[in-house]
Amino acid sequence: MDSQTNLEKKEFWCKKATVYFVYSLSLAPKNDFGGFVLDPTSLKDLITSKPRILIGDPDCRKGIMPHLEFESCCAYVDYSPVKARMGKDIEVEVGKLIRLFCTAGTCTIRVTMKSPRGRDLKTEDILHALGLVGRLKQNGDPSQQHMLKMKNGPPKRIYDIFFDTVKDLCARSNKNLRWLEKSSLDFIDIEKDKEVQSPFVVTVAEVEKEVAETFCEVEEIGEKDPARLKMLRIRQYEHYLAPILFRSLGKAEDRNNWLRLEPSYVDPPTPGGIPGLFNQNIDSRLYCRFSRRSILCICRDRFEQPASFLLPDILNVCELVRSRWHMLIMMNRELDNTLQQMREMLREGRRLNQEDQVLQLIKLRYWLSTSYEDPGLYMIAGDAMSKLYDYMKEAFRLEELRENLQGKMNLVDRLSQDIEEFDWLLSSPVRPSRTRKKKS
Repeated sequence: MDSQTNLEKKEFWCKKATVYFVYSLSLAPKNDFGGFVLDPTSLKDLITSKPRILIGDPDCRKGIMPHLEFESCCAYVDYSPVKARMGKDIEVEVGKLIRLFCTAGTCTIRVTMKSPRGRDLKTEDILHALGLVGRLKQNGDPSQQHMLKMKNGPPKRIYDIFFDTVKDLCARSNKNLRWLEKSSLDFIDIEKDKEVQSPFVVTVAEVEKEVAETFCEVEEIGEKDPARLKMLRIRQYEHYLAPILFRSLGKAEDRNNWLRLEPSYVDPPTPGGIPGLFNQNIDSRLYCRFSRRSILCICRDRFEQPASFLLPDILNVCELVRSRWHMLIMMNRELDNTLQQMREMLREGRRLNQEDQVLQLIKLRYWLSTSYEDPGLYMIAGDAMSKLYDYMKEAFRLEELRENLQGKMNLVDRLSQDIEEFDWLLSSPVRPSRTRKKKS
């Protein structure tokens, strides 16, 4: 097979598929000094009913041994999975995991689909699962989206599950935990019937037979260009993979409206190679492809090596980066509001008293100090994970957000100093002259 070969499209199918929807959130204790900073290790005995808040990292997120094994300062709540049905014939298992870091957290909803009797899972089935979240603004209407038929309870979207889970956690804490977006930060209108957040998605397809041979094996060592040959084989499935990886907006059952990948949009795996959705993982037995909105993984079995130790790390990276992104977004918006309030006060001739002004600055700096905490720098080990971590940080623009945050905080500090100096000048009994004395 070479680049001149007429390739035929091959239909992608799998025996099992799992989709992880990673949402982010901000929680804080009721009476915290800074208002927005959480100490996860203090939450151990906050909730007495099950499932309880546990300290550390969940077993399902433990993969490759990090360079340095520090004691975890995170908390988590792992919920027992429940049964549901998707569409007409697909049984699914729904799991939930909340992870809490110092200023933000994640709520990951896992949907595992098993192939129905008599047929395999196809791209349409995975797209149906991806359609459980709104991807267009008009999809805020629940009637326009796919719903999971829960075994006990009414049908739900993924966002409904996220909203109910976080709200229930705060309620079970006897209101000692606050959902900041809902209680204190007024620039997001958090309501159950209105999706205001699009999750990051990780899709894992478990395959066999010729699909596994294409994605989870490598050419014989004697081949001149094995990367080229493997890319040609993968390219036959691109029509079915691209809508999953890039979360196509078309209807799952309408193949004519699926995303059609532009060849010039993707790079070749080697100089002069064939452009396409090549594997970005170091181990050929686990296919991984990243985009800015999702990650697609293909393996024979997610509970066997190498997927058994690489997938937990992939999910761990996604949750770490998503939580940091959420924190930086909230901080930037809060400082935007602070700067706007300062402009309005200057325009109207109003002032904060000195004590309130100093306290406000201390709280902002107290919150800002957490933006320099990056556990990924010493937690992430291995070539593939380091590459993914760098890619995710760039995709979520973490450095740009942090630099903007620092610039805004410097401006708030400078404005506060200027206002204080100006007020001192106005109140001074002897004002300095604006004209220079002439030299004798």
